[in-house]
Amino acid sequence: MKRKIILVLCTAAILSVLASCGNKESKENASAAASADTAAVSEASQDLPAPDTSVVSETGSGSDDIEDETAGEGTVPEMSTESVLPEDSPEESPEEAFRMPETLGDMKAMDAAALYAAATKDPELMAWFMDERVPKNTYQNISFRHEDGRVYYEEEGFTSILGIDVSSHQGEIDWEAVKASGIDFVIIRAGFRGYGESGSLNEDAMFRQNLAGAKAAGLKVGAYFFSQALTEEEAYEEADFLLQILDGEPLDLPLVFDEEHIRGDEARTDAMALSQATANALAFCERVSTAGYTPMVYTNLLWEGLVYDMASLTEYPVWYAGYDPVPLTPYLFEYWQYSESGTVPGIDGKVDLDIRIIHG
Repeated sequence: MKRKIILVLCTAAILSVLASCGNKESKENASAAASADTAAVSEASQDLPAPDTSVVSETGSGSDDIEDETAGEGTVPEMSTESVLPEDSPEESPEEAFRMPETLGDMKAMDAAALYAAATKDPELMAWFMDERVPKNTYQNISFRHEDGRVYYEEEGFTSILGIDVSSHQGEIDWEAVKASGIDFVIIRAGFRGYGESGSLNEDAMFRQNLAGAKAAGLKVGAYFFSQALTEEEAYEEADFLLQILDGEPLDLPLVFDEEHIRGDEARTDAMALSQATANALAFCERVSTAGYTPMVYTNLLWEGLVYDMASLTEYPVWYAGYDPVPLTPYLFEYWQYSESGTVPGIDGKVDLDIRIIHG
């Protein structure tokens, strides 16, 4: 019963978070993406109040950069977040303003107050964010411990290890120093598809060096591909490109499919139907699996609630991104990217921090 109550409270918090999501598209080739702060969510006796909807982010993975084929650099302006309109607000009715997005481009213009109002008052919309077919997040929030900017999970029957994810954005990395600091694993960007019209496939400039260095230092290693696939065929092509880069190199951890919508600029994926994203993820994962690697899907609250059919992805582990004190997702995950602004000895500047939770 306690878990059920927590789940309900968590769901309410999720809807508030979704309502005020900004967006941070990740990865770099040229342009630096905006970063946004997450809401502070306090926990007392495992009761989760809704987060402050005036400051919250939609998270992305990897570095703070957007993939494009252009050579110039530019900063994507930070998306503003809107506080929820009061019930007696003279402004336009949130219910009238809201409509369910149909494409990735639609998500760029979603009205925060309208989504919040609609999700909290419409049982059908609320059910949309809580698919009973998907295995649930049953981690105990009280078991997440924060210390010196890192998160640990301490519950009987579970073990956890600390990790990071990196790309060429981090530059030269002293992997021996990273390992000595207590980091046990790393997920390295192997490549990306640009979000421009041509959608070129690119290998991460630092992947081979990072892979060799991390392995030599004794870290467990996985890899991810930043996708801008429009079809299953393109997702399959991305998986093949990744497999060619690896050329049979054994890895300890999964190969990750990371597709994101691009806010703040036009992107080749803007007109893509939301339902297509699930088909893309499945195509990528199936190709990776046939090659003998373990696939995994990167996601966040917005994509879990509006984009992915999570019930179709239950065969694969999930890498969840959310920068709140506890993971707000109602769904089961194995990896949690809990910070986009961590610091780790051996790396200049900020780096994403992760935790892997292992049952048994």
